[in-house]
Amino acid sequence: MKQLYLRFGCIFVLAVLCAASGAAGEVPVGYLSWDVNLPKQAGSFDIVNLTGSNDLPPDFPIRAW
Repeated sequence: MKQLYLRFGCIFVLAVLCAASGAAGEVPVGYLSWDVNLPKQAGSFDIVNLTGSNDLPPDFPIRAW
């Protein structure tokens, strides 16, 4: 039983030491807006893509690794 606790403890310490923390930042690639054109109507979503070469500035190129 003592060996089981020792193995578990070693694995736990190794996992804690090898764990890397990461932080993600915001990448503006477009926006989503809700428009109500007429009163008492449901409205509609507008999805605007701000990536690619055919868009107005600012241009946010997206690369897949």
